[in-house]
Order: sequence, then structure tokens, then C-alpha cells
Amino acid sequence: MRTYLLPRPWWATLAALPLLAGCESKFDIDLVVGPAPEESNVTVRVEGVDLRRIDGDLEKVRRNATGEFESQAGSPDTARELVTDAKIDNGEYAGVRLILAEDAGDVQVEGEPDELIEPSATADTRDAEVAFDFEDNDDNDVGVVVALDLVLSLSQDNGEGEYTLDPVIRAMETEDAAGINGTIPASRFDDAACDEGTKRVYAFVGTGVEPDERDGNEAEPIAVADIVRTSAVSAGTFEFQYMPPDDYTLAFTCEGEFENGIEPADDEVIDFFEGADIRLDPGEELQVEFDD
Repeated sequence: MRTYLLPRPWWATLAALPLLAGCESKFDIDLVVGPAPEESNVTVRVEGVDLRRIDGDLEKVRRNATGEFESQAGSPDTARELVTDAKIDNGEYAGVRLILAEDAGDVQVEGEPDELIEPSATADTRDAEVAFDFEDNDDNDVGVVVALDLVLSLSQDNGEGEYTLDPVIRAMETEDAAGINGTIPASRFDDAACDEGTKRVYAFVGTGVEPDERDGNEAEPIAVADIVRTSAVSAGTFEFQYMPPDDYTLAFTCEGEFENGIEPADDEVIDFFEGADIRLDPGEELQVEFDD
């Protein structure tokens, strides 16, 4: 007896395609560029990321074209697509770092010529921890968001006027991104230093941290947020978004204008007022009130 192999019906082939596609995992990365320093517009150019495996090896994930991410002083934190549907190897990952373009961006200040930004010598080694597993063909989509703090990352050489970007980043799986909304009583601004200075809240990983500006010494902040007051007698409010779940120390200053990234502050020391220790859980929107 002879056996005939009949061609598969066209409709059966089409019906199988969604099933096959459904088994493929996706890996996406979004980037949040925090508000620019006061009175400036900043463009940051990014080529992609390096993912750090748990064994320390790096996996390169690059864009087809350089991504340009713009930010203004006071602009809200907004996640934008950095890489989508990236092909990465299966395994456990422990960290991520941004890969800046050779021309890392530019700074625009009204009434002054645009200034180019150079990546720091160590820019491609700045790492943020983020732990996730990736298994392809397992319908296991993974999304990661990376947040770049511009105030802490961008420095200007006081002698030459040149800008350098030395990234301070934080990273988390997208669904774990948490936020903090806080209030500081008006009485906490009675100090004379708070009359005209730039008011900011600093966040440090861990509890009981002695606060310090970013200067390469002692405690280093992971994020800053502007304090908003509607009048000279009103309370101050602040907001952090896209924060990884962790323990944090929050402290505020009225001398935020002296922050200059990794460069020493103009007055060498930024004074901080007592803050609060908090615990931030995955996906939480935490309300924080500073004491009088």
C-alpha cells in the first residue's frame, strides 16, 4: 500500500503562527532622564546598554541609531523607549550600565552658546544593580527601566566651563518601580540659608546615612528631587519617581545650587537638614511627612 503525504492546508499554517510567536520572550529597556539643572535644557545621547550577568560577564545591547533624550529644568520624569525586543541570552542578570555616545549631548542655557557634553573617563563602568532572569521561548517578557539623575551626573569644570556626564543611574524591573511623595513643614525653612537657595531633597541608599553631596567621598546620593513651595510661608512638597525598592535615607538642603556632579561644590560643603529613614516596597507610592 502506498502512502500519500498531503500538503498542509494554508489555514492550518496561519493558525500555528500565533502559537509559535507566543512562545518567544521579549526584553525591553526604557530610559528616564531626570530634570535638568536649573535654567538649562539638556540633550543626552545614548547608544544602548551593557547588561551584567551574575557571573560578571557583559552582554551588549545596542540601538540601531543613537537615541537622543531631552530634558528641561523642572520637567517631569517620563520613561521613553531605549531598546525594544532585544535579543539577549538566557540566564541570570545582576546589573545594567548606559553606553553614552562619544558626543554625549549638549547643554543649552538662554543667552549663552550651546556647550557640548563629554562622557567621563569612567562613564561606561557606572553600574546599577537590577536582578532578573531571562528565558527565551518561555513567553517570559522582561522590562527594565533605567533612570538617569542629571543634577548628580552633570558637572561643569569651574575653570574651563566644559561639561562632563558621569552617570548616576538607578534601575529596576518596570513593574517594581516605586515613588515617594513628601511634605516638609514651612517651619523647617526658617533658617536664613533657605531664603533664596535651591531647595532639594537627596535620597541615599540605606538607613541612618550621613548625607553628603556627590563629591566622590563618603555617602553618595542616588537621586535628588526639587522642593516646591507656593509661597514663603507654605510647606514644601517633593516627588521621586522610578525608584527601586530599597531602604533609603532622605535629607534636604537649601543649597542645592552648589551641587556640581562629581566636582567639588563651589562652597566645598553643602549643608543638610535632618531627614527621614524609609522603606520602599516594589510598586509602592509612599507618602512621607518630615517632622516639624
